[in-house]
Amino acid sequence: AAAVLMLLLFFQPGFQSAFQLEDMRYYQNKNFDWQGFVIASAYNFQALRLTPGEGYTEAAMVAQARAALALSEAVPAPLCRPHIIVLMMESYADPRQLDPGFVLTPVPFSPLERHKDQIQTFRLLSSVYGGSTSNTEFEFLSGLSMAHLPTGSMPYAQYVRGVMPALPSDLAALGYQTVSIHPNRPDFYNRQNVYESFGFEQFLSLEDFADPVYHGYFVSEQSFSNKIKETFAERAPSGPLFCFGVSIANHGPYGTTGLVRDYDIGGHTDFLSDSQYKELTSGAANLLDSSNMLAELMDYLDSQEEPVLLIAFGDHHPNWSWLEADPDACPDQSRYLTEGLIWSNRPLPALGLTFLSANFLSSQLLRLTDLALPPFYQAMALQARRLKAYNPYYYIDNRDEAHPLDAALAKEAGLLAYDRLFGEDYLDAAFQELAGQP
Repeated sequence: AAAVLMLLLFFQPGFQSAFQLEDMRYYQNKNFDWQGFVIASAYNFQALRLTPGEGYTEAAMVAQARAALALSEAVPAPLCRPHIIVLMMESYADPRQLDPGFVLTPVPFSPLERHKDQIQTFRLLSSVYGGSTSNTEFEFLSGLSMAHLPTGSMPYAQYVRGVMPALPSDLAALGYQTVSIHPNRPDFYNRQNVYESFGFEQFLSLEDFADPVYHGYFVSEQSFSNKIKETFAERAPSGPLFCFGVSIANHGPYGTTGLVRDYDIGGHTDFLSDSQYKELTSGAANLLDSSNMLAELMDYLDSQEEPVLLIAFGDHHPNWSWLEADPDACPDQSRYLTEGLIWSNRPLPALGLTFLSANFLSSQLLRLTDLALPPFYQAMALQARRLKAYNPYYYIDNRDEAHPLDAALAKEAGLLAYDRLFGEDYLDAAFQELAGQP
């Protein structure tokens, strides 16, 4: 009875703040240890109900399959079974997206200039700002946008149970060695269980880093890069490598005592307090470190004889303390735009990317390969042609203009992902049936 009463009170306005409760779904061990079973479970039950919504039928998925088959197109000269390295970079986002009046010297992305002829850049429309890294991660690996999940969801803690179809398992089925790397505790965001569910054969967490160099509280970009190179060098000879790395060095807080870093920032800075200016200089210096790491990794991969495809993108913007005080801040959607790039040590056809959301990214990058992946990616690539990017708040149309999200426009992509992750897998069956027709 006491537990039931506690749950009833938990959902009343003001109860959580009055008792200084904290949403710790990102760290389940601490969630239960500190707050007890009832409160921890209440946080997990929030936003747990997941339904496909109106329109999820076998006929709808057959129609999606027909449309994808009719409009599918291959890029010229795709890469033949390349090694695929995907890096989700902590807070790899340009603060000038939020205020173009900032003048950063040097530009934090300047180290990449020496590889500019091999790089295609884009802006990623993230679903989160200031945190919740694992939600961007989930979107990329699963193909399901947070726009189709209840507000406040944290899929890694709530929805990933048992074996689930995802990019790693799809690549493993084609003979890829699948490895994930993240220099943090393996139980943070429940990664050790989620990565196994998604089909990663190996997860290298903080405990697998021997004597790493730290930047502030976190493992440096250089140590992160060294682990990627080590993994690549020690890959199994039997097949190509899929390596998914999540960096952490650029994680906040910025500008706190002992962590302040210098950087030349001019232009529109008069509104910044001293602490906010230090926060910005430290964040910019961290961005430069990230770009240097990427450029050096490209140097290393460029010398490899086998084809390599590298994709890097930011998970979200930092939670800048100065943003709300900035009189010249850009529109709200800008806070969800992070940096993204595609690179290879082989010539790549131009994809013409400008904006992408994480749920569309895997289907777009796989267009650059000759891999025969499940039809889900073909159908999602078609959806990305209709709707460049979207998150729970905005969508970007084919003219690169942002608008408040119209749920009807993103509905088909949501149904495709639901069908694959939680539904009846109608799409795959429809493709198999249609492929067998004369």
